[in-house]
Amino acid sequence: MTDVVPIATLRQNPAPALKAVSEGQSLVVTSHNRPIADLVPHRRRHGVSPAALAEALLRTRVDAGWGAELADGRAEDTDDPWAGR
Repeated sequence: MTDVVPIATLRQNPAPALKAVSEGQSLVVTSHNRPIADLVPHRRRHGVSPAALAEALLRTRVDAGWGAELADGRAEDTDDPWAGR
């Protein structure tokens, strides 16, 4: 269940609300009985860290033909309307 905390209470003494959120509880902050914000527990981001990405890139073998393929692609005619201006 989500509890409600008036902004005046939060302003006067934020510690109990922040303790509740740190323990996993979600709170709705209200102003004049209207919800204005949600206080929710922090969630860790999912994904790959920069260090793990760099390590994976260092372990990845380079395709010997990639450079030539890239050069060929750049040399081809394009439909770029701004080319030659």
